[in-house]
Amino acid sequence: MTDWIAPVAASLRPWAPLTVFLCTIFVGALAVLVAIRVRERADSRRENRQIRKLERWTTAGVWSFALLVVITLVMAVFGLIPAPVDPPTADPEASLDTTGSPRATPTVTPEPKVASLPPSDEACPAPGDARLEERVELEVYWWCTGPAVAAGGGWDHTQFQLKVRLGITAEPRAAGSVRIGTSPPSTIRILVPYADTLHWMPPTKTVAAGDKPICVYVDGVPYWAIPPNINDDAQKGPDGSWNFASHWEPGDWMQSDELLSPGEYVGDRSHAEQPTSPGQRGRNSTDLVFTVPADAMDAMYGLALFDTGTGADASTWTLLDGCLQIERCMNESNRRHPATF
Repeated sequence: MTDWIAPVAASLRPWAPLTVFLCTIFVGALAVLVAIRVRERADSRRENRQIRKLERWTTAGVWSFALLVVITLVMAVFGLIPAPVDPPTADPEASLDTTGSPRATPTVTPEPKVASLPPSDEACPAPGDARLEERVELEVYWWCTGPAVAAGGGWDHTQFQLKVRLGITAEPRAAGSVRIGTSPPSTIRILVPYADTLHWMPPTKTVAAGDKPICVYVDGVPYWAIPPNINDDAQKGPDGSWNFASHWEPGDWMQSDELLSPGEYVGDRSHAEQPTSPGQRGRNSTDLVFTVPADAMDAMYGLALFDTGTGADASTWTLLDGCLQIERCMNESNRRHPATF
């Protein structure tokens, strides 16, 4: 019965201020008119004819005033009634079909993220930290960068190769041996800033080996821990030249089991800067090559040596030592041309 009130109120609401203004003007004019008539009545010494005319004017004015008051009140009441709001319609794609199962919603491609949020602790755990125990020391003797080759044989400008010659020393007072292997999961990794997706395109043999970047928290910040390319996984570029390849062979340093006992080491700074040939593998047996996304080099955190055990679950790993960029691990003083090592 009252459904008509809200639409009428909505249609009259814009006119409410004008109506109130006109009513105020009319009432004021009526009051002035009544005052004039009362004065005329006093001047005419209450003559019967004028008194009757004044009564008619007064009666008409009173009824007009009453009518305007009623109209004003009605407009005010309608103005307080909210306009009807149409209920939101349900998304037809998310409604149920006749079988009661939800319909499939259209796939929406999200916009690329400018900055990604840190992953959850489950997806990106924090390995144990044993750096204060001084069990091992990781050094970069020399380093250089070179181009990466795409799958089709051209240069891949989204990637680059970082080549490092390492030295690792187990502290004489260390509690036990340290594994320095690069077989999956590799103990030696490059740390680059975490992002939701990592465009990592190493050579095909490295992909086939099965190791992969793993997210880890280091010093409260998430990083991708990228493994090195496997030994001798070089590629020929479009100009016919070969790019870098890892030569991680601790056996050349009498460490065939890839374990460093307390006081032992691999790498030799005295030979690190000398040119090498294929017959001098003992001098470059600590060369590692990492394929790194080109947009991650400037923000690279550094190299890290982990005790990875035998599993890819980083929550069971232990960070043994790092060669960090904030400590100038790789700088212009130890940067060399690729032909020199």
